[in-house]
Amino acid sequence: MKRDAVESERNNNEEVSSVGNRWVFVVMFGVPGLLFIFIAVPVIMDVYNIHSSLAKNIVVFTLFVILMSVLVTVIVRGYRKRRSM
Repeated sequence: MKRDAVESERNNNEEVSSVGNRWVFVVMFGVPGLLFIFIAVPVIMDVYNIHSSLAKNIVVFTLFVILMSVLVTVIVRGYRKRRSM
């Protein structure tokens, strides 16, 4: 009985860490971040009349950091999955 519970837990863990779920992670965290950068930040900059190149560089850098963090997360999760097999 305990062995069945362990096998069931193992199957659940395999389903949670499947390849498809990495893309769900990207969609849940990457897409809202990109939408915020591309929609909300320019609106906020216009509302507060910020048109300096420094502010635009900060926005581009923030976009780069978000994209790289999502990319690294997807790569690391894929590497861990392949390594555990």
